[in-house]
Amino acid sequence: MASRVRRVVGWILLVVFLLVAFLFASEMSVAWYRRWQASRILACVKRMRPGVTTEAQAESELDTFSAYDAGLLRDRTGYGFYNGTEWLWTLASHLPMPLAERLTLPWTFFSVQVGYRDGLVAEIRISEMQDDLAWIARPNSAMVEVLWSRVEGERQVAPVTRDFNGYSVFSRSGVAVNKNGKPTGVECCRERFITLDERATTQQLAESEDFQLQCMTSFRHCSSDRDILP
Repeated sequence: MASRVRRVVGWILLVVFLLVAFLFASEMSVAWYRRWQASRILACVKRMRPGVTTEAQAESELDTFSAYDAGLLRDRTGYGFYNGTEWLWTLASHLPMPLAERLTLPWTFFSVQVGYRDGLVAEIRISEMQDDLAWIARPNSAMVEVLWSRVEGERQVAPVTRDFNGYSVFSRSGVAVNKNGKPTGVECCRERFITLDERATTQQLAESEDFQLQCMTSFRHCSSDRDILP
């Protein structure tokens, strides 16, 4: 009788181990695949220049990506890549918080939008955001808008000063909230918005597009926007 119980317990432990190994392998493989997708599309949009690259040229390159989001505005093409898997997040949401955090990567989203005007690329918007603490809706994030000066004033997300000369940085931080939506006083969320046009220097442009994608495959939460964009 005792040996049978030990065998049953052994089989149960083996099944649990295999399930955990499968969850880990699934989570990491999906995250690495999406990080690879994100790196490819980032390299693609780095080659584009608003006011110079044509819509046909941009669409020809972007058509190779499969994450097209037809729900965006008519004059924009958008692509987004989440890390992790939806079904794993659903499972984790029913587990105790410490266990849920160990089963899933921090939620991360990388996205690119390309807007057009008169047959030319007019706007490139690149963003990455990640939760700082588990289940907090407001993430750490960095967003970069590379604009054609012709569309400034109608498309930028972040405010720019009146004396905008082709490069602007706007940062802000927030505090964590509890399950009732009340501020806890803990600073948690750091956001940075960068706006550029053709007057920006080559160095400013290169640094603004230098997204670090390791947050998409790390079990460690990104602690600030600087982990995303140095």
